[in-house]
Amino acid sequence: MSTRHCQVTPIEDIDAIRPLWQALQQQASPAYFQTWGWIECWLRQVLARQQPLLLRIDIDGELIALGILLEKTLRRRHLVTSRALFLNEYPFGEQNMFIEDNRLLAKKGCEVTAFEAMLDHFYHSMKRYDELHLGAISSSRNYLEQIDAGVAGRFYHEIDVSRAWQVDLTVFSNGLEGFLRRLSRNRRCQVRRSMKLYNANLDLRIEEARTLEQALAFFERLKVLHTRYWNTRDLGGAFNNPVWERFNQCLIESRFGQGEIQLLKISGAGGEIGYVYSLVRDGHVYVIQTGFARSDDKRLMPGYVSHVLAIAHNHNCGHRIYDLMHGDNLYKQILCDRDEQLLWQVLQRRKLKFALERALVRLVRRWRGQSGQGGGQGSKGGQGAASGQVLDDGRADQAGE
Repeated sequence: MSTRHCQVTPIEDIDAIRPLWQALQQQASPAYFQTWGWIECWLRQVLARQQPLLLRIDIDGELIALGILLEKTLRRRHLVTSRALFLNEYPFGEQNMFIEDNRLLAKKGCEVTAFEAMLDHFYHSMKRYDELHLGAISSSRNYLEQIDAGVAGRFYHEIDVSRAWQVDLTVFSNGLEGFLRRLSRNRRCQVRRSMKLYNANLDLRIEEARTLEQALAFFERLKVLHTRYWNTRDLGGAFNNPVWERFNQCLIESRFGQGEIQLLKISGAGGEIGYVYSLVRDGHVYVIQTGFARSDDKRLMPGYVSHVLAIAHNHNCGHRIYDLMHGDNLYKQILCDRDEQLLWQVLQRRKLKFALERALVRLVRRWRGQSGQGGGQGSKGGQGAASGQVLDDGRADQAGE
C-alpha cells in the first residue's frame, strides 16, 4: 500500500522552492496560473504582506503535488468568524487577484490523489483552520466528486458558479474574415462599420510588442486608457490597486523573454484604438487586461474592433484558444463560441456555527422568496477576470474595460 505524506511549511525564500516547482511542472499539465512564471511574481507580492505556506504532497517519497496556501480571518453576516485558507489566491477583499482554472500543481495521473490528500491533511492536521477556499476550479476538474465519499463527507460544501468564455481559434479559417463570418449578421455589420470609420480602407494595424521596452510602453498606454475610462465613472479601475500593477510589471519583465507575454496595439488612421494584454501558454491565450480609446461617436466600437483583430492575429499565429476569462459580460457571449463553468468552492468543518449560518441563510432566502424580494445565491459572474477587466465600447452592453 502506498504511503502518502503531506507537509505544510512557511515560505521564507522563493528561490529555494524554484527548482522543486520547476521540476514538478515538467511532469504536470498546468494552466498558466500554476506555472513558475506566474507563481514567482505572485509570491513576491504576497511575501511583502503575508506569510504564505507551501503545501507539499509525496507518495512513497516521490513528490506529486505542490500548492500555495494563504490564510485570512473572515467575518460574515456580523455573526460568524472563521479562520480560512485559500489555495493559490490573494484573499484581500477588493484587492483579491483572481486566477482561473485553479488547482494544485500535480503530476499527471495524480491529480485526484493529490486533491484527496490535501483535504485529508487539512481535516486531520490543520484543525486551527475552519474552512478551505478553492476558487475558480474548472468543472472538468471537480475532483471533489471523484474522491472518497468519506473524505468529502467530513465538510459542509458551499459552491458558487461562474462561466469563462473562449474563442476556439481552430474552427475557422482565413483569419479576420473567417471569424467575422461567425458573428451574427447584425453584429458583423456593426463591427465592419466601426472598422470603416476608423479607416476607410479597412487597413487597420495590429502590432505585437517585439521587445521588452516596447511591451512596457504598450502596457503603460493601456494603463492610461483604462484609467481614463474608469475615472469618468469615479472608479479607479484595475490600476487603482498598486499591488496588481506591480505584479503585472514583474510578470512582463520576467516572462516576456520566455514568450509568455503578449501585448498588442491596435491602431487606425486616427491613431491608437486599443491595447490587449494577454498571457500565452501552449497555444492558450489568456486575456488579462485591456485599454481602449473612448469616443463620443457611439458607432465606434474600440473594444469589439480590438478583440476581433486580436482574435484574427492569434489565429494567424497558430494559437488554439482566445480566452476572455470569467464573467457574463454580453460582449463575451457575442464573441465567444464556447464557455466553461468555474466552481468557487468552500469546504467547512461541520461546526455548530456553520450549521447555524446555513440555517439562517436558508431562512432568509425563503422569506425573500415569499415576500417577492428575490434571493438565491449570486454568482461570481459580476466580478471581472483576473484583473477585473470588462469591455468599454461606449455601448449599453459594455460595463467598462
